[in-house]
Amino acid sequence: MQDNKSINICPSKSDGERALICSYLSEIQDINNKAQALIDENEFRLKNKSGLKNEFRLKYEAGVKKAEERILNLGSSEDVLALRGCLRECLKKCIAESLGICLEKDFNESDFREAPIILNCKKSGANLRFLIPIVSALGLDAVIRYEGRKRPIEPLIETLEEKGIRFAIREGEVKTQGRLKGGNFEIDGNISSQFISGLLFALPLTENGGNIIIKGHLESSGYVEMTISALEKSGIHVKKNKSGYEVRGGERYAFPNQYAVEGDWSNGSIWIAINLLLSIERGAGRDFSIYDLLKFPIKINGLDFKSNQPDKKIMNLLEKFVKIGEDGKIYLGGDSVIDARDNPDIIPILSGIASLNDGTTLITNASRLRLKESDRIETICDILFKLGIDIEETSDGLIIYGAKRLRGASVKSYDDHRIVMLAALMSLVCKGKVIIENSEAINKSYPEFKSELKRLSLDTNIEWR
Repeated sequence: MQDNKSINICPSKSDGERALICSYLSEIQDINNKAQALIDENEFRLKNKSGLKNEFRLKYEAGVKKAEERILNLGSSEDVLALRGCLRECLKKCIAESLGICLEKDFNESDFREAPIILNCKKSGANLRFLIPIVSALGLDAVIRYEGRKRPIEPLIETLEEKGIRFAIREGEVKTQGRLKGGNFEIDGNISSQFISGLLFALPLTENGGNIIIKGHLESSGYVEMTISALEKSGIHVKKNKSGYEVRGGERYAFPNQYAVEGDWSNGSIWIAINLLLSIERGAGRDFSIYDLLKFPIKINGLDFKSNQPDKKIMNLLEKFVKIGEDGKIYLGGDSVIDARDNPDIIPILSGIASLNDGTTLITNASRLRLKESDRIETICDILFKLGIDIEETSDGLIIYGAKRLRGASVKSYDDHRIVMLAALMSLVCKGKVIIENSEAINKSYPEFKSELKRLSLDTNIEWR
């Protein structure tokens, strides 16, 4: 790799998803209110079928354009594109119902009659957990489909059922019926912060609003803070209290006219880790600062330290491993303990760095890693063991003993984008090719990743399959 290379980091999937939701809910509320006023004046009832259909098309196209043009730097990850498709369907259904199209028996667009809308979350657990309470608050009957590994949703379903929402669940889909009015919602904080975020998006749309009561410790609280920040930018106030959060009902979303999605600290962690390995290889010495990893050997553009993204903590966590040797050069050393409670997404990359460490690393409070796209405790172990690392699982984490020399191997991605990145990172230090099976899993969050590695000549020890 040549010096003075730079990379523009990909957009944050988490920030982009929250922006999309708030922007579309702004349009749904606005269009519903305007359309209902026209129905009250009987303007649409007097139109012929073609006129009504054309009115629907114009309102839908205008709503999509406005909702999406507000957002800059949205990116093209599979999760974001899937969410965009789901929100478009919600908008379409809301316009149709506001115009009375679902009651027009001779209207030949059967998708807009009283049948439920079909929403496909693809492989995104976040999309699923956000959309379930949102469609309930909008009063939309929906079939929400998902692919890949089953993700826990039972606590969210149970608390919504207590408020009168009806569900039918089978493999790969959730059918929901009813309109959420509000109320008090008790949710365990140690399963998924996405339950809380989904309810925070939904409650402003309800008649009564409500309280989210969090039982136990809220893990990944930084992602809830990201949701609250997106809501506040949209004019929605969330009140924090000792037990959780309070949200008023009947609120109006008003997303900003222009919003630029932040660069992604979660995916940025791979480049920061690569810079650390390259700095060690090049003999960086006492004048090294952990913040150098944002600018050398690869300059990483687009990461903001003012961000609410919890994975900006990658800098502090990597610093734990950096030591100065007797020769004045940096190396990876010392025993470390990494608490994964609030930063589960960067644990694969941290595990890779820990595996090169001259010391033992204990990763704790990582049990939620078992609920991700793969069982990441198990899959991290599998990848690193095949590459020559002495590693073992604990009930809620990992013990990584590190290694001096690594071998090449064929490894599975387990259909997990974070595992693809881990294998790619390790290829830089392996003696022999690292063959990554089903490497297309990276498209879930970072479709440009492979081409960026190639551009920077960092994929020479990888065989993509």
